[in-house]
Amino acid sequence: MKPRRVLVVTPTGRNIGGAEVMLGQFLASAKIEGLDVHVIFLEGGDHFEETKNAGHSCEMIWAGRLRQPLQWLRATWVVKRVLKKFKPDLIIGWQSKAVPYAGFPARLAGVPFYCFHRGNPGSSFIDRIGYVLPCDGYLANSSFTAGKLGAHTKRPISIIHSSVDFKRFDPLLMTESAELKARFGFDPDQPLVGIVGRLQRWKGIHIFAKAITKVRKSHPHCQSVIVGGSHGLEPDYVEYLEKYFSSKTIAGHPRMVGTQKNVHEWMQAMDVIVHASDQEPFGIVVIEAMSLGKPVVASIPGGPAEVIEHGVNGLLVPHGDDEALAAAISRFLEDSDFAAKCGMRAREAALKYDGANYAGRIIKAVEDLRAH
Repeated sequence: MKPRRVLVVTPTGRNIGGAEVMLGQFLASAKIEGLDVHVIFLEGGDHFEETKNAGHSCEMIWAGRLRQPLQWLRATWVVKRVLKKFKPDLIIGWQSKAVPYAGFPARLAGVPFYCFHRGNPGSSFIDRIGYVLPCDGYLANSSFTAGKLGAHTKRPISIIHSSVDFKRFDPLLMTESAELKARFGFDPDQPLVGIVGRLQRWKGIHIFAKAITKVRKSHPHCQSVIVGGSHGLEPDYVEYLEKYFSSKTIAGHPRMVGTQKNVHEWMQAMDVIVHASDQEPFGIVVIEAMSLGKPVVASIPGGPAEVIEHGVNGLLVPHGDDEALAAAISRFLEDSDFAAKCGMRAREAALKYDGANYAGRIIKAVEDLRAH
């Protein structure tokens, strides 16, 4: 029987990255599918408040840390109580940390429980206990993620690529790039290269900065921007970047603008968009950039290689190779016809990741897993 009532347990109540974006996509598209969804947040924060204020059915349980056994017991008991009241047909753990809190209540109630893996599965404490706790199977956001997950578990895995909100990322509905450049304080007549992501080392922001330094040797008027805020686990990375940029050898370094709510407009202002992460599980920004018809350069290995065909709808470079990254950016800047063709093909490729059917794809994947 197709699930109609879905309980989602998510560990993050703050807007951190792609997982939160995709939960919003799921909730919006769930209405189209006629699903009744209730969300349990295991912490508070702006993402929880936004979800609640948007009218979605949700509540917050302060779960604390897994190393706090009494708090863990209390949280799992509350999850069990919510499960009994809501009576879901399906429970989805929105990231691996949800497994310790939802696995046992789901098993006791006899409700199917699947975990959506969005990061790189490994041997962390949370991942290791998740591999042995009750769970009927996994959803993965890319073949890359599924491959890594398969090295740790024999449970069934289904791949659900992330999606794009085409109501926001539609170039036909947006202001022209030059006008947005001027609004954001850039020269509208000069190229703007940008990167969007949290300020964490694995996101490769410093690699992007090094590449831009090389690009400016042949394109001195090239402008660059970093859109993204600091991360609580790596506060020193921001200081590292600031010191790097203040070096006398770094001329015309990227402008850091922090977290932006209108990220789609910042991306629309860019002429080339870079994604420089180390083993990116998927890379929602890549699909968003492609949906805007932008030339994209992304790092491999990782999920972006599943959506970018090198030289056709974007360019792929080895992670950490700032020389190769600079060369790829320069290729787009120097060959406007090639850049335009890549952007057009990128837009065409991105259309199949429409967020309007995201919930339906997830439910179909779960049905397929249960059938096998």
